[in-house]
Order: sequence, then structure tokens, then C-alpha cells
Amino acid sequence: MAEESDLTQRAKDIREFAAKWKFGPSPCQLVVWDPGGLGATKDIFSVGDAVDCGPMVKRLERLLPTIDYNGGWIEDWKAARALSAQQQKDLFVAFVNTDKEWSKLMFSEVFDQPEFKDYAKKNLILLRADYPDDVAKQAKQSKDLKEQNRLLAEMYGVRGYPTMIVLNPKGQKFIDIPKYQKGGATLFVSELKKQIMKDKDRRTLISQEAAKDLEKSR
Repeated sequence: MAEESDLTQRAKDIREFAAKWKFGPSPCQLVVWDPGGLGATKDIFSVGDAVDCGPMVKRLERLLPTIDYNGGWIEDWKAARALSAQQQKDLFVAFVNTDKEWSKLMFSEVFDQPEFKDYAKKNLILLRADYPDDVAKQAKQSKDLKEQNRLLAEMYGVRGYPTMIVLNPKGQKFIDIPKYQKGGATLFVSELKKQIMKDKDRRTLISQEAAKDLEKSR
């Protein structure tokens, strides 16, 4: 909840929202808000203890709307992360400069090929972060998109284009490809599948070990 001493417009909006929907005095409350609707108090619930986190997450997942995705490239990082978590698909991020030859080659030789497209549509969420030199292309990018891409490049230590990374649905980076990859789509997808399977096996093993530890603690 925003403190009364916070006089910013955002804080004021939060206080007005809380008053309208009658938030109670519990330590923490969560609300799932549909911007296209009028809100609903049945979607507001309290969290009083860390033990409640498991059921809370499950309940949140049921309340969240399904996000439409056609399998193509998107540019919104938040939407891509939400899709990855909701659909339990790995997030493939391509940092590119679409004015430069190496990035163009990655698209023509790999990303635009049927082998990659077919695999990606079934298994991946695709995010493209473009850093063009062309002034006209730059002008078409919104200020927010430019800032998002700048922060992403900084976050993942991108030093050149193309650079590709893959995050699992938990947001953990497990693949880092720092440059153009020759060999075509068939080889690229084959290597991608191997690395993705390794990560899935690793996460399965961790889950099994965690389950065993929980059982022992009971």
C-alpha cells in the first residue's frame, strides 16, 4: 500500500483504488485486475503467511487470462516472460541489428527457415530485440521499447549482434550464443534441442530432490 506521505500521482491512484475496492488490514493482499472490466472483489485475497505461497500461486494461475500468441516474433519483454510462464515454454531472445549482415544471415539462414519456425511454434516464445543503425527504423521504435532493449542488453551483457539467449519458464538463462552461427537451421535446431533437454532434465532432478527432502522433513 502506498504511504500517506507519498504524494506522487501513482501513490494517489493506488490509495484511491484500495479505497474503492475496500482492501482490508491484512499484511498483504493480491488482486487480479482486468483493465477491460470493472474489477471484482472475489478476485482479491489476503496472504498472511509465507506458507500460503504455493496455494496462492495456483490460485493466481487460475485467475490469469490466457494470452494469445501465434508463434511469431514479439518485442514486448513483459509479455514474452508472461507467455513463457503461462505456456511453460522456453523464451528465445534474439538481440539483433537488422541493418547488419550477420543479423540478416541469422534470419535468412535460420530464423526464417521452416525447421526453426516449426520447432519454435511448438516449443518456444520468440522475442526480438532490435538495435538498428538506420534512423528511419529507430524513429519507428517507441521510447519505451528503446529503453527496454537497452536494459535487456545491459542485463544480459550483450556486446555484439546477433546474440541469442534462452531462458526457461522460471526465468533462468541456460543458453548463451554470442554470435552468428553457421550451419543452417537444421544444425541450429538440433543443438538447441540438446541444450533444452539438458535443462529440463536438470530441473526435473532438482524437483525430485526437493520432493524427497520435503518428505524427509515431515
